[in-house]
Amino acid sequence: MRSWIGFLIFVSLTLAAPSGAWAEDRAEEASAAFPVCGLIVGKAYKSEVETDTAKPDKYKHCALSCVMTLYCGPGDSMSVGILKEVYDALGFGTPDWKDIEADKAGIRIGMKQIANVDFSRSSCYRSCSSLY
Repeated sequence: MRSWIGFLIFVSLTLAAPSGAWAEDRAEEASAAFPVCGLIVGKAYKSEVETDTAKPDKYKHCALSCVMTLYCGPGDSMSVGILKEVYDALGFGTPDWKDIEADKAGIRIGMKQIANVDFSRSSCYRSCSSLY
């Protein structure tokens, strides 16, 4: 179990560092190795995503990952999702590795929205609601 936790932390920190075209657009953040933006945005919009208590947990993962992708990029979003599951695995919640799949779906939706120059959170919520 500990080897998996170490591996997941390593992967999440590696994903947090921007690379390629994304790094060129965000050169100042290229040295960042921790998803600070994702953590801030996640905390800021978590209550907005959780207002509808009838929505399933996977919807919440998808929607919040989408919003984090819009504001912070896919690396931060994925890193926060992985760190959340590691945190749960350490005994602070209920780990569900399928949550990572919902996070990835939210990231894909967010990236499509960025490509279409649509930065609205409501689009994230609608798209994730149709999936979950």
